[in-house]
Amino acid sequence: MQKIISKKQIRTVAAVLYAVEQRAVTLLLAALVVLAFLYVYFIGSAVVHVVERKEVQHTIANVSSRIATLEVDYFEQKSTITENLATEMNFKAVAQKDFVDRTRYLGRASVQ
Repeated sequence: MQKIISKKQIRTVAAVLYAVEQRAVTLLLAALVVLAFLYVYFIGSAVVHVVERKEVQHTIANVSSRIATLEVDYFEQKSTITENLATEMNFKAVAQKDFVDRTRYLGRASVQ
């Protein structure tokens, strides 16, 4: 025997489905708005990072150029120092050179 569904039951089911459908649409629209805002934020963030990267590259190029200039100046000044100039400035040759060996002390705490 088949159960007959009344019009009242059909209307109740339709009302429940309509409410669920409205909530689902509202949720999807809210998610779409949130995703749109996130998209705009991340695109803006990417643009800012690209601009900052270009500025950093420009700064690196300037610093590298300055370092190269300083190296040229250093080598020019280094080439002007001779033994005669050192003798005139009262510098003397060191007979015995002592070097520090750090490898013995690396990683060891001083134990007292």
